[in-house]
Amino acid sequence: MSLSGIDISAYQSGINLSAVPADFVFIKATEGTSYVSPACNAQTASAKNAGKKVGWYHFASVGNATAQADYFLAQIKNYVGQGILMLDWEANAITQGVAWAKAWLDRVYSKTGVRPIIYMSKSVVNQYNWSSVAKDYGLFFAQYANYNRTGYQDNPWTDNKGLGSWKTAVAFQYSSSGRLAGWSGNLDLDKFYGDKSTWDKYAGVKAIAAPVYKKGDFVTVKDGQTKNAVGYDIKGWVGQKIELVNIRQVGDHWLYDGKVGNNPFNDLLASNITKWEQAPAPLFKVGDQVQISPKALKERNGYDLTPRRLKVGKVASVTKYPTKYSRSWYEYDVHYADGTHNAHVLEQDLTF
Repeated sequence: MSLSGIDISAYQSGINLSAVPADFVFIKATEGTSYVSPACNAQTASAKNAGKKVGWYHFASVGNATAQADYFLAQIKNYVGQGILMLDWEANAITQGVAWAKAWLDRVYSKTGVRPIIYMSKSVVNQYNWSSVAKDYGLFFAQYANYNRTGYQDNPWTDNKGLGSWKTAVAFQYSSSGRLAGWSGNLDLDKFYGDKSTWDKYAGVKAIAAPVYKKGDFVTVKDGQTKNAVGYDIKGWVGQKIELVNIRQVGDHWLYDGKVGNNPFNDLLASNITKWEQAPAPLFKVGDQVQISPKALKERNGYDLTPRRLKVGKVASVTKYPTKYSRSWYEYDVHYADGTHNAHVLEQDLTF
């Protein structure tokens, strides 16, 4: 079992990953300690929205290994546990030796609990003794038969020189001249040796309980909820009838994406929402003679109702609220028979 995918950087800014066939996407996040790919977050969002498996890589440069690992983690900290982490080991960085690469890998592992993998050319795999790295970290190697344009290949060519200290590889980059639908330029083409569950193991994705809700359910935002998972103000979403259109695992929790008409209501946590219920018919109607319940405490706006318990009045108006306040869907404007005061009360505050 294998997956086909690509790796990209700012050179592919603007790529619509829903239009490009790929099971997975490796995305450049950082380089050295002074460069963050300006396309990383947008590419990550595009890949996730398209349902792709995602990984992020750091392009090593000459400098301190620990500092570069920390720089990488600072930029992708919100993605840890969602995709594979990787060190891109090529160019001038190679001169720093195996110990440098191991220091970077060890630092990322110690900070995240997720074992990253390392990318390098097959020639570098066989030029150095990687035994200290191979025992703990997987290999993603690159080797090209030529630079001809190509699509995905089921059995791409590689020489018979083996993989040095590794018995097997995690992934193989076999072309830098790939051409796929949805993108007009060259793409690096990769093969991952495993299925999606294998990917999740390398990514450190945690097994969690099944989601509370399912696609197609109608939910509403609970009273008192102010922020969704990304900090967006959702107070105005309270009581909206939201149809769930997508459910996705992010780290150790689920996020729920929905819509009202064509308007998105996304990044909701299970704790933000509850099952939407159709409002029942109001118990009282305009003109009904009512009295304040002996159990009533306060009007909805906070005024004390206790002095007016059992006081008689008539319902002047009935207002439907978009969600339930306490046990009621409705507020009633009650005009007292003696004309002394009007009350704005909920259904449980009234009795015939």
